[in-house]
This record gives sequence, structure tokens and C-alpha cells, in this order.
Amino acid sequence: MMRIVACLLMTGMAGLSVYAQEEKPVNTYTRVALWQVPRTKWTDFVDYFAKYDKPVMDQLFKDGVITEWGIDSNTIHTADGYTHSTWFSATSMEKLESVWDAYDAYMKKLGDKESKAADAKFASMVTKHRDYMLKTEGMRAKATALTKNGYWKAAYFRIKSGEWQDFESYYSARVKPVYEALMTQGTIIAYGVTGEAIVTEEPNGVTIWYITPDAAGLDKADAAFDEDWGKIEKEDRRARRASIQTFYEEGSVREFLTKMEHYQIADM
Repeated sequence: MMRIVACLLMTGMAGLSVYAQEEKPVNTYTRVALWQVPRTKWTDFVDYFAKYDKPVMDQLFKDGVITEWGIDSNTIHTADGYTHSTWFSATSMEKLESVWDAYDAYMKKLGDKESKAADAKFASMVTKHRDYMLKTEGMRAKATALTKNGYWKAAYFRIKSGEWQDFESYYSARVKPVYEALMTQGTIIAYGVTGEAIVTEEPNGVTIWYITPDAAGLDKADAAFDEDWGKIEKEDRRARRASIQTFYEEGSVREFLTKMEHYQIADM
């Protein structure tokens, strides 16, 4: 757990600036929908997305309205947890909200009969649902499209009040350089630090995450952080652990691993 917190995901992001000003980072907003789907309907749910959502996402991505979109499935299930998530991102809330107009136009083209049938089918597959509006500062990504492959790995934790600067300093010095090296190698295709743009849960939460194009990338990323940690002298390791414990709330850590069903992202 310490490695994840030390080396690696929702909350007011106003104070989060983990990138130097001269980098002119890209900030993105993301609408995420979490869905709980019965096991017998997992395949139908993904197929539904491919039929009715993917065409809209493909066109919006091509037109430059959105920078990222996808659907994934959870690989670590809990009794009452969500099984899938769908999302799309843009560089402004205005662009993000314009996506709904594209959906409305697409459903109208289908005709009243098919659109109502599609709505009914979707409703029959979902037992629980919630939304998030997220903001990612300084996201880095390599243009990629994935189908039935790729993984999103993340760690969520809460930052202690007044300790954002310590977290930002640690991330910039110890985590981001490893991510950048992994990006150069092609081991990961995207990474970022994300929080809630519209806060609906406990404040001061942050999610640190990366996406790898295959399962082998998960092992390579872990190995890279282990190697980085191993370069530190024993006394310095103690000091690093102590510094980490000063900025995050003990007991707040949660980890996630999902598999991409359909995914596309632009260079950032």
C-alpha cells in the first residue's frame, strides 16, 4: 500500500497544481458514469455501448470536441460496487455539455420506435448508477485506441487540510519522473492527477492513475517504482515514508484496477 501511495484517484481541485507553470499543461474535464450491471448482462451492456454510444463518441472525437472517451469493466468486484464505467473528456465544460446535444441528435435519427426500445433495454440492464464531474490537471497522453485490452490502475486517498503543497512537491519530484520514463518506453499511454470538479464526496480527495496498453505494463510499472525506491538509502527511505504520512489521511487509501472495453485518447 505504501508503494501505491508513495509512487502512484475526488474533491476540490482549486489548490492542486502538480505541474510547473512553464509546462502549460492541458486541463481536462470528464463526465463519468458508474453502472452496476448483473453478471448475466455484462456482455450485453458492453455491446449496447458499442452500438449506441460508440458512434457518437467516434464522431465527437474526430471533430475535436472530446479528447478522450471509453467504457471499462471493474476487475476487483465488491458486494455492492459498480461493475462498469463510461466516460468522455473535453478541455472545457462547454464542450463537455455539448455532448448531450450530439446524443439527442443521434437518437432522433434512430426514430421514435428504436430510441424507445434502446432506452428500455438499457434500463433493464442497470441496477445502480451514479455520476461524477472530474477535473484532471496537466494530463499526459499518447494518442491510442484500445479494444478489449488495456488497464486503468489508480490509487485514491485524501490529502490532509493544509498539506496540498507537500503532496504536490512529492508528486512532482518522485512520481511524475517515473511516469514520464514509462511514457517514453511505451509502458503506459496516459497518466494524471484527478479530483472532483463538482464535489459530491468528502473534500480533499485525489486520484493518481495511469493507463497501460496491456497487462504486462502493470508489472513493468510496478517494477519501475520498485527500482526507483530501491535507489534510495535506508535512512532516506525512512524520511520519505515520514514525508508521505504527513500529507495523506491514514485509512483513506483505496485502489482500483479496471480493464478497457473500448477506449480512445488524443495526444496531450
